[in-house]
Amino acid sequence: MRMFKDTRGRSWFDIVKEMDGQVDITVSYPGTIRAFHYHEEKTEWMFVARGHYKFVLSDPLETVYLSQGEVITISPRRWHGYQNIGTDEGIVMEIADRKHNVDSPDDFRKPYDEFDKWQKEKK
Repeated sequence: MRMFKDTRGRSWFDIVKEMDGQVDITVSYPGTIRAFHYHEEKTEWMFVARGHYKFVLSDPLETVYLSQGEVITISPRRWHGYQNIGTDEGIVMEIADRKHNVDSPDDFRKPYDEFDKWQKEKK
């Protein structure tokens, strides 16, 4: 298992090494944006274990709001990113149908504001 920590929060990658796919857990601080990238071949399921999130996906451009207990499927070659829009730390569990290859990743990146300006809605 790999672990990573920075100013956005912390992540644990490949929690169950024996799986053909991969399970990751990411804790994000309030307001944290993690965007944008896509995978050439990997399908991901993002499960919100705690908190409230805004997911933005491309082709077609779509904004989806998820809270604890909800899941979204992200198919290959679809740009995606998400933001913790809650007031507390949030937790997202990612389940993927294949492992991330650290030496030859299948992900491509764009600037965090490529598809969205990430402004919190005022009501």
